[in-house]
Formats: sequence, C-alpha cells, structure tokens
Amino acid sequence: GSSGGGGGSSSVQAFHFRPSALVKLPKFDLPAVSSATELTVRQLYGRLFCIYASASRREVLLYQLTRERAAVALRIPLPPVAAAATASLRVHVVDNLLLVHAVPLCVLVYDIKEKDVSRPLVPPALLGITDTTFSLPHVATDNAADGGGGGGGGSAGSGSGGDGGGSGGGGAIGYDEQWEFYQPSLIVDRRRGRVNSVRLSLAALVALLASSHKSGASPTTTSSGAKLRIVDFLLRRRGGKLLLLQHIRSMVCLQHSLSLLANVFDTLNFVLASAITSGHYDSSRASALAAEAATAAAATAAAATTSTTTIATTATSSSEHAMAAVVASVKNEARRHAAAAAASSASTTTTTST
Repeated sequence: GSSGGGGGSSSVQAFHFRPSALVKLPKFDLPAVSSATELTVRQLYGRLFCIYASASRREVLLYQLTRERAAVALRIPLPPVAAAATASLRVHVVDNLLLVHAVPLCVLVYDIKEKDVSRPLVPPALLGITDTTFSLPHVATDNAADGGGGGGGGSAGSGSGGDGGGSGGGGAIGYDEQWEFYQPSLIVDRRRGRVNSVRLSLAALVALLASSHKSGASPTTTSSGAKLRIVDFLLRRRGGKLLLLQHIRSMVCLQHSLSLLANVFDTLNFVLASAITSGHYDSSRASALAAEAATAAAATAAAATTSTTTIATTATSSSEHAMAAVVASVKNEARRHAAAAAASSASTTTTTST
C-alpha cells in the first residue's frame, strides 16, 4: 500500500507473499505516485524489486527489497520516445528481461545484467500477434519466418512463439490505450474479448542485437564485443541453448579470431564451473548427452561425403540430440581449422628453410 507524504513523496509498505509465510518488508519512500499502475513488484535474476515506472519523470526506478532495507538499485532513464506516451508506462518481466510498455507507441526492453543499463537492449519495438500470443520483438522479414533480419525497431513483419523463437503468422500490432496489463505477462483486450500473453522471440532479439551493431546503434561495441554480448545474452535466457550453439558454430565456420573463440569458451567454462559448484549441474544427464553426442558425431562422420560440417539432425525431433550434434560439429570444424593452420605453418617453415 502507499500513502501521500510530505514533499511530494509516497510511503510504500511492501509485503512478500511466500508459500509458507507472509513477510513484511521495510517501509520506504519514493517520488509521488499518481497511480497504483506505476508500481510493480517482480523478481529479476532472483532478486526482489519494486519497480516504479513514471511517464512524467521519464524514468524507471528499481528498488531492491530485502528483509533489512529497501533502496534504489538501478535508475533507468527512458529515451525521448517514452515522453510521447499519451497513456502511461506498463511493466512486464519475461525471462528476466524488463519490458517497459510505452503505451500506445512501443515496448522498451532492458536487461539489468548489461554493462550499460541506461540504453534499451534493442531499438524500440512493436509486438507481433498470433491467436493467443503477443511476440516480442516483431521483426521485418521477407517471408513470415521468425529470426529474420532486424530493422530499427518495430517495422511490420512476423515472429511469434515462446522461448527460442518459433514461427507464426500475423503482423505487427500497435498498442491500444484500452488494454489492461496484468502480471506476470498478460494483456487483456476487453473490446475483442482476448487475453494474450507476451513471449520472447529469442531469434528475433538476437537478430536485432546483431543489426544494432551493424547499423552503429552501439558505437562503443566492437565486432568481437558484439559477438560476446550475444553469447552472454543467450546464456542468461531459458531455451537459448540451441541458438547459442548455432551462434558459436557460425563463429567457428566463419573463422573468427582464435582470441575471440577463446573468450567465448572461457565464458562457457566459467558458467559450467559455476553450475557444478552450486550443485545445478546434472552429471548423469551430462553423461547421457555426451554419449548421444558421440553417437551423433559418429553418424555424422559416416554420412558426410562432402563436408565435415554437415549436421545430421534434421531427422530427429529431440532438441537435445540436435544440440549434441551441433557441439560435435563445432568440435570437428575447430579441429579441421587447427589442422589446416598447422599444415600452413609447416609449409611456410619448410619454404623459408629451403
């Protein structure tokens, strides 16, 4: 609850509802709240926040809530487009991404794990729509397949589905000021009698991240930095493993620098080591996947007649089997490039000595 206070501020008393108990959190003050819709209590990366989104102040404040205190952890200034929001700001949290709906214009996506939280993760975007789902973001494509090239935020196209992308029809949709926003990620359209959920299209988000760098939207990010940024982004997402492996395989096939690949695998090893230390690593499951990977690699090697990069996964419906085959393919490709580099180095040495 909140109550008006002196100096144009509001006092907030938060409660944390847990399955076994009701926890009363410390009271705290924040700038004057004009509507309860400006406040949202959500978890981001395991931390509890009271999120204050103000269209008039053009900023989003994240107060981290603990048993001992409540304090501002992040202050996110919104871009000028948010100032044109004629209704208000609404907030959703999907897969630990903060979605700020600037009604009726667009949605701004933030990841608090990014180094620069003051900038949206991708350019302002529109939502794509299917029968029961708003997909985010909506990227322009030549056909109606997701994961297509990205433009500067919110052009019409397609892309729907849950984590990891998916495909679907429909076009981009503008916001309706009559929409009602509910947690965790629901939008109610009473006029049409619809309840839609907001989901991420990871393939489209990755395409926008890549195109943002190419178009110069992130001038401080180098090409290698952009590749590493996508790796970090996918590591933090549910359902991002297959896209991550495809991204790494692409870097290997395109013969990116060994220093970049070393940084990528150092990051992967760090995440794996952290999972093992925290007890979140299933060794028995990993052994089963390793066995599948060996079987898939042997099948791929036997079937491939023209290229060692062929991935024999199209006949299987198991995504884990597909990921294992991609891993095996990446390893084979890396060995091939290493052997070629060694042979080239040996040839150069022989010619010089002669």
